[in-house]
Amino acid sequence: MKKKINIVVLLVAVCALTLTSAVSAEENAPEGRVRLFGQVTQVDEATSSFEMETRSGEEKTIVVNEGTKYRSPGGKIQKFDDLAAGMQVIVIAVEQGNGTILAKIIGAANSTPDRDTMRVIGEITGVVLPNGSFSMRARDDRILRFETDESTRYRSPDSSIEGLEDLEPGMKALIVARHSEEGSPIALLVAAGKIDDLPPIRQYKGEVSSVNPGQGLFTVLTEDDEELEFKNSERTKFRSPDGDITSVDHLRSGMHIQIGAVVNEGGELTPLIIIAGFQQRPGFDVKTGGRIVEINENSFTIEMRSGENRFFVVGATTRYASKDGSVEGFEDLEVGMIALVGGESLANGEVTARWIGAGHAGREGGMKSSTPSFDLEPGYLQ
Repeated sequence: MKKKINIVVLLVAVCALTLTSAVSAEENAPEGRVRLFGQVTQVDEATSSFEMETRSGEEKTIVVNEGTKYRSPGGKIQKFDDLAAGMQVIVIAVEQGNGTILAKIIGAANSTPDRDTMRVIGEITGVVLPNGSFSMRARDDRILRFETDESTRYRSPDSSIEGLEDLEPGMKALIVARHSEEGSPIALLVAAGKIDDLPPIRQYKGEVSSVNPGQGLFTVLTEDDEELEFKNSERTKFRSPDGDITSVDHLRSGMHIQIGAVVNEGGELTPLIIIAGFQQRPGFDVKTGGRIVEINENSFTIEMRSGENRFFVVGATTRYASKDGSVEGFEDLEVGMIALVGGESLANGEVTARWIGAGHAGREGGMKSSTPSFDLEPGYLQ
């Protein structure tokens, strides 16, 4: 069982970033960026745009340009011409000033399984260079033969496999191929490597704490409060929500980061894949809760559990929340409500409320305790 798991880890590493990973990294997109899920309804090559129906039933027109990137299972969809009506898509885009929506990343797949393609995991058993073919033993013990051509792409953890001549018997491999009426399937993607020669891939999540681009070094404060140093290499692949992070030079302190890394012979942590970007969450330096005792034109006061009063001002960027949806703005706050407040201290001594979660104590859907704890729910800024 452990060996099977290792095979999967290897193949995930060599395939770099799946569509799911791309979207996951995009969950906290910067302002102006949108994420759309739905189905392509029409493709217009003349205007480099397509129509899509979102999951909510809205019709959207999406335009593309030379900077648009494409993601798909097996890499079948690599350009605008490959899109077709009926495909399921996830679109990461930017709303332009002229009202258009420009796609930055398009993840697409056929809505029904593609019967023309096949995916096989197994072990390479032989390579025939003159014929441009290779054979492999699948997990169900079938022996399969694949042809290659100029469209075949190769992937490996250390970038050592660049063509058919680099494959060796015993390598573990993931093959994505298309069926051929003339003979053996044609391999579209060959992701291969030697598991026994690979160190285990370790996963880390955290926040970038410092960057030294000149030496290819950066440090990360992990979720376990451990500060680790990573050294970039030519094997490192970078991914980000907008595609702007392509090297260590683009990392910044405070960025949220996910890393798949190995420990090299010198004990250094070498990242194989880095997914990084800033998260849209405010830096609260004041976090407190209590009962609202006074409301003024653009401010309010709460009485905390200690009996001390705390004064807050609100602004255009203040966000509001409540479990029953009754608090959508400052005008919905009432004296007597229980409020949780995340705020930012200003130079003049005032505290601006950046986030307010409020409700009536004991009311269904509202706050159930008069002594709340500061525990923001995931996605509270969505």
